[in-house]
Amino acid sequence: MDALFDSIQFLNFKKHADMAGIALRCYVDMLVYQFLYKKKLLGELYKDDLANLTAHNEKKYAALKQYIQTTYAVGDDEVNDEELKGYTRFNTKENPNKIPELGNMIAYILKNPDLLNNNTRLLEVLKKFKNSRSTFVDLTSCNMFVHNEYYSANDSILEACANELAPVLDAMYKSIVDEK
Repeated sequence: MDALFDSIQFLNFKKHADMAGIALRCYVDMLVYQFLYKKKLLGELYKDDLANLTAHNEKKYAALKQYIQTTYAVGDDEVNDEELKGYTRFNTKENPNKIPELGNMIAYILKNPDLLNNNTRLLEVLKKFKNSRSTFVDLTSCNMFVHNEYYSANDSILEACANELAPVLDAMYKSIVDEK
């Protein structure tokens, strides 16, 4: 953990805030993944993701089917569900090799607070990171650092976020080390 902050400090928040933001986002992603991997929970996370995706896709498919039936006066027996689903992206295909998204991994940890020993402070910081829309650098901002070259980090806010996330990341890192 200290190595991350040393490298981010090396980048100098003020001069290279964008690179520091990318480094922080990548580190959080890899650490959370390894944390869940070492606890042998990626299979459970995958099942949750698949169930959520299936429910989401079914809801969208039902809305599409309702629209078609209403707009074109088509009866339920006239719609071939399997064929129509084949033309959409509403099919849920199992892929056990899929790497979970960071937001889903964090949501899984938040749903299972015992993973962080029910430490309210750590869970609140992680929740703030996942959901914040304030001046805190959140998951959306971190994703923007990586995927949008025109999105810039505010150096002081980024540094404050890294400092606030540090205890959560330390706890995860210590858990990974203890699992070995």
